[in-house]
Amino acid sequence: MYYGLTRENQLHEMIADVCDLFPGSSWRDTVHLLTETCQQETKLGQYRDPTADGAGRGISQFDLIAVDDTINRTTKHHQAIIDRFGIDLTQIEHNDLDFQPLVGVILMRLKYMLVPDPIPKTMEGRAGYWKVFYNTHLGKGEPREYIAAASDIRYIISDALA
Repeated sequence: MYYGLTRENQLHEMIADVCDLFPGSSWRDTVHLLTETCQQETKLGQYRDPTADGAGRGISQFDLIAVDDTINRTTKHHQAIIDRFGIDLTQIEHNDLDFQPLVGVILMRLKYMLVPDPIPKTMEGRAGYWKVFYNTHLGKGEPREYIAAASDIRYIISDALA
């Protein structure tokens, strides 16, 4: 396990906690999207980016530009919610994500909240959503890779939501 995770279910619990505090699209669709994104990006913390100084950092593989943009666009209302976790985003450095998975999950949720389109209900829809709004046209990832990765964790998501 990498990125500060100490046990398998820890990431699922963090995602559920973050989704509880940040409403928007359906809770279940949001949990699926965040979990599937972490699976695609780091195999739920099982894959460590071998890139020197890692362009993408942490459980959700945020690059520096995305961290700065997301933090700068975080509202006072959302910061008040984040305060419940004891986190001050203005104090976060890019490399902090390497060992603070909760910060990575929060940033991922905030980034997706900036998207005006609702989170799709299907895995295929979420794969396209991830590609356009998270990975972007510049990223190497493809929706088919997301679907393949997400297909490996369906049972974990179902168990976590049971």
